[in-house]
Amino acid sequence: AWRNKGVALSHLGRYEEAIACYEQAIKLNPDDKDAWTNKGLALSDLGRYEEALACYEQAIKLNPDDKDAWTNKAIALIHLGRYEEALACFEQVLKLNPDDKAAWSNKGKALYNLEKYEEAIACYEQVLKLNPDDKAAWGIKGVSLSHLEKYEEALACFEQVLKLNPDDKEAWDDKGFALYNLGRYEEALACYE
Repeated sequence: AWRNKGVALSHLGRYEEAIACYEQAIKLNPDDKDAWTNKGLALSDLGRYEEALACYEQAIKLNPDDKDAWTNKAIALIHLGRYEEALACFEQVLKLNPDDKAAWSNKGKALYNLEKYEEAIACYEQVLKLNPDDKAAWGIKGVSLSHLEKYEEALACFEQVLKLNPDDKEAWDDKGFALYNLGRYEEALACYE
């Protein structure tokens, strides 16, 4: 009952009260991995990532195959700028489910933040194998390619984003940047209008 009340309070944005409920649930049953995970989520929603990490680690200790706990731990680590540790968590998620699109995408973001653009691109290619219409994956793949000065390939990515969403202002801006770097100034200018 305490855990369910905590879930309801979390959905209402009443995170402090939810945390108190999860703590009651944990006091009654310290092996309730869902209470630990939900407490971690509420703490994350409050920006208390270090405390959230401890909760996710406890949930993982109780069930090492808990994909959600590994994912939430990784996301908390990203918020803390601890990208290498987050990568290890995403690797664990992908061992449990190699077709987890969100894990591939988040792993790509961590690699991007580490300026490991080639590896990030490989992750986004995995996302696109799973969902060829993922605009975000096309966009960040293009930005990663731009960082590597592979502007022709980047341009193709931004054009794919615009094919999926012609009103994407960021994709127009990115396309203009790629065209500018290719010396195609008139076409670049048209992207900014």
